[in-house]
Amino acid sequence: KYVQYGLMVEEQARSESGKQVICRALETVDSLKMHSAIVWRLRSFSTNHSSS
Repeated sequence: KYVQYGLMVEEQARSESGKQVICRALETVDSLKMHSAIVWRLRSFSTNHSSS
């Protein structure tokens, strides 16, 4: 049963490779958003620090 399930999952993964790519792209976008937010925070912190 477990082996059959694994094969089914593999087949689904192959047929839904496009979905996987989309999911990866979304993950990348999320990570980029997080990164930009961190950079923006650091920038605002440094500007506030230098101004004061």
